[in-house]
Amino acid sequence: MKRTSAIATAFFLLSLIGLTPSYAKVLPMGDEALAEVTGQAGIAISVSQLGFDIKADTVYYKDSDGIGAGSTAGFLSLCGVLLKGSADFATPMTINVVTDRDPGGAMRVTGVAMKITDMTLKIDNFYIDAIRLGSAPGIGGSLGSFGISNMVVKLTGGISITAN
Repeated sequence: MKRTSAIATAFFLLSLIGLTPSYAKVLPMGDEALAEVTGQAGIAISVSQLGFDIKADTVYYKDSDGIGAGSTAGFLSLCGVLLKGSADFATPMTINVVTDRDPGGAMRVTGVAMKITDMTLKIDNFYIDAIRLGSAPGIGGSLGSFGISNMVVKLTGGISITAN
């Protein structure tokens, strides 16, 4: 009985503050009101910093014919791959849907535009635990490991990619 009275009380309070469906009303807009409405097709995305933390058990290259006649396929495997860092943009990277008008004056979507200006790429840690040669991905003796720490790359200029 307590649950029923709590639900009834909640509905009563909501109706007092005007949240009941009976108060909702949609009115049609006339031509004059619609003439004042503007809009834009698509989306716009702005990114000022992008972090990454990439892990892969095995990344490999396959050589289907081996190293000569009678050889079987061989694999060069990078095992235990780790890449952590960030990309910082001096001006936020933007991705926009590009629109224009056709000869008849109608709006049409023509593509996606991406713009990047001056970026700093920071590699906190890039590490490959084992580099292996073998008959299958991740199999074979290790040739050692590889790593990069605290690497900073500053890219200047701008990149603008537009697909039409």
